[in-house]
Amino acid sequence: MGNPEKAKKVIWITLLTATVAATVLIVIPDALGRLVGLGMEVVWYIVFPKIQDQEFGQWQATHNDVAPSNGWKALGWGFLGLALFFVIIVVMEMLLSAMGIAPL
Repeated sequence: MGNPEKAKKVIWITLLTATVAATVLIVIPDALGRLVGLGMEVVWYIVFPKIQDQEFGQWQATHNDVAPSNGWKALGWGFLGLALFFVIIVVMEMLLSAMGIAPL
């Protein structure tokens, strides 16, 4: 949407928080992990739109002749993000195990 610097910041912050989230979810007990995971999902559902609202509004105002595309095209990005988060979880599990920190 014309803001490459902000996009880079959001990507790095997202990767960092995904790494922290994976570590927390690995270390805490399973029952508590489900509640924490659900809570994080709700927080991100609120946070991400707020990060993009201003830029999207500006883009939409300058491109009012462009119709929204089908949301199904974004499904591939969702699967890519899921695969990347799985990789982060596996790497963090290996690192924590190597450091002698066992999941509860």
